[in-house]
Amino acid sequence: MSERPQGVTILGILGIIGGLILILAGFGFLGKTIGTAIIISIGIVDLTLGAGSFLAWSWVWPLGIVFSLIGVMTGIGSVFMTGNFLLWTVEWLGIITGVAILYHLLQRPVIVYFCPS
Repeated sequence: MSERPQGVTILGILGIIGGLILILAGFGFLGKTIGTAIIISIGIVDLTLGAGSFLAWSWVWPLGIVFSLIGVMTGIGSVFMTGNFLLWTVEWLGIITGVAILYHLLQRPVIVYFCPS
């Protein structure tokens, strides 16, 4: 196994932190909204992807690409579906972050880390 790139370490830490926050937020809304299960599920996925980044699970890499693409596409859709300037700003930050993550995941050292053969 190759050495873990620093960016993968950062993404792993952020995935774990974000996952924990979403899970706690989901339990905070428990029974109050239909979206509770979705929030908790996304938190579990984030937490799992974060842990998989540290353990070099090969399936984490393509799943990270898929979820980043979905995030970028939904962000772009949201920008065009709303007229709220503040929401546009938040969505554009999410789009830029998603594109940066995609760019990083497609770098050779990252691919070799997750898929060494």
